[in-house]
Amino acid sequence: MQIGKKIFPYPTLNNSKNVSCFKNSRFGLVYEDSDASEDKDYLVLKNAHIELDNESLISLLKDGTINAVVIIECSSTVFRKSYDVSIFPKDIKVPLSSLSEKVVISCFLYATKNFSYINDDFLDDYQGYEFQIEKYDILAIDDGYVTNIEYDESKDKKVSSIFRIIKDEFVTDVIKINEGTKTIEIHMPTNQYSLYDNMKNNDNFQCLFFSILAIPALVYVLQEIKDQIIYEEVSLDEISFNYRWLDSIRHAYKKIYNEELTEEMFRDLDVVEVSQKLMNSSTTSAIDDLNRLTIANIYKGDDDNE
Repeated sequence: MQIGKKIFPYPTLNNSKNVSCFKNSRFGLVYEDSDASEDKDYLVLKNAHIELDNESLISLLKDGTINAVVIIECSSTVFRKSYDVSIFPKDIKVPLSSLSEKVVISCFLYATKNFSYINDDFLDDYQGYEFQIEKYDILAIDDGYVTNIEYDESKDKKVSSIFRIIKDEFVTDVIKINEGTKTIEIHMPTNQYSLYDNMKNNDNFQCLFFSILAIPALVYVLQEIKDQIIYEEVSLDEISFNYRWLDSIRHAYKKIYNEELTEEMFRDLDVVEVSQKLMNSSTTSAIDDLNRLTIANIYKGDDDNE
């Protein structure tokens, strides 16, 4: 989320001096680029922290009136996630499977509540004025980081990384599946996508999401490939060239079954069984998870009634 030269109705501190509304203060995100040989599966911002020398903003940060956040986003994969940061260094790790091509890294100070704001280091035009800041207003900006990620999906051992969940306003009461070049796209209605987005990071629901979203999508695309091989006489190499995500499936298949998934084997493939195996038997695991959560809720209800 790059701010660039956007103008706010109140003074902002910007890492870019020519658009900053402060005389001498500095704000910025600092991190070290990780050695690719140390962690090949993640983009790592080592020792990420903010540098800030404005006493008024430091005071607001310490008492929780404002907060510091890093936002990492990638338009190619529709990835966007925020990470809290502070003056104390910490590592930020993002799976490379979630990123591709241009990645934008931004850092902001934002308000956590409404408050009145004045600062001794404002430019002369703003001196003597008190500004009313609302919750989530941005007060300091550093959006000067852009990197390029070249990620080879064929080396990814996790089949889950080949799926892309998309909010689609033209989809109503069903889920639609498209075979993209890089990913298998699962299009969801807006309301259901919002519910999914709120729950997707909860470990309790991972197997459930795999079983109702990823596995049906995988069954569909594998059956499509099987039909192309049998009825249209399209070679598996040609299909792999058109669908880069297929390399990840073939890699995972070899790891599970200890043999290559060849064109001939595809002809007799049990796509339902293989899809479940490739997703770590998430269908049966989801049933176990639901049973565990149900029992936990029953006991919690008993405790609440005591």
